[in-house]
Amino acid sequence: MTTVFRAHSPSRNEGTIVTDDRTWAAGVAGTRNQLCAVHPDHTPDWVVQAGHVEWETP
Repeated sequence: MTTVFRAHSPSRNEGTIVTDDRTWAAGVAGTRNQLCAVHPDHTPDWVVQAGHVEWETP
């Protein structure tokens, strides 16, 4: 089983690519929240989501 992460915005129903690097996903979420801070129409609600992938052998 592999743990994967992505940055996700629930208000936009938008997410980034899935990666196994939590630090990268947290950096993307933080950067996008900072960008939202300068745009009053946007909600800074980007979070890091985690999931588990179980690989199958064909």
